[in-house]
Amino acid sequence: METLQESTLNIIREKCSPDWVLGIFNGHVIVNLPNSGEEPRLAYKKAKKEITGCIKEYLPERNIDILIEVRSGSLNCSFKLALTL
Repeated sequence: METLQESTLNIIREKCSPDWVLGIFNGHVIVNLPNSGEEPRLAYKKAKKEITGCIKEYLPERNIDILIEVRSGSLNCSFKLALTL
């Protein structure tokens, strides 16, 4: 049976950007953004918005938090999508 992190990773892979390198580490979904020349904080904000929208659409009911770390160049930022039940 697929874990919530694996489901999240698969949704991000299928519905968000195919250029992102994804993984799971210590219960976090890791999203490595490609070097696009874009300012890292702006790239992070765009990725967070896109990921949040996908998860809310495809995993609207969650019984645990989803922890996501986005890496863009030297910038590592994390956010949590809180449980919904």
